[in-house]
Amino acid sequence: MEYVQQFLNSEHAEIIMLVVGSVLTVFGFIQVVRKGFALVFWLLLFAAGLIPLVYVFKGSDMDFLVSTRNQVSEIGSRVPGIKDDVLKVWCDKLDAAGQ
Repeated sequence: MEYVQQFLNSEHAEIIMLVVGSVLTVFGFIQVVRKGFALVFWLLLFAAGLIPLVYVFKGSDMDFLVSTRNQVSEIGSRVPGIKDDVLKVWCDKLDAAGQ
């Protein structure tokens, strides 16, 4: 604590603190901007990757819940020995999973 008081009492203390504070502030600002640009770059890359995926799935017949529901409803005709109660439980579970 004694050294801090001696430093603060010296005639060049304000200039030294101004220079050190300015250098730290500029360095911190540059790092924030650099990281910010990196974040923006990765977000743009993420969005650019999502655009083709959304485009493909939007125009396709791949509606997963509907296709699964159709497969479950066709089980009764494909497996004639299945009990209606089992089929009803499966359909109820599928409906609950879809909500």
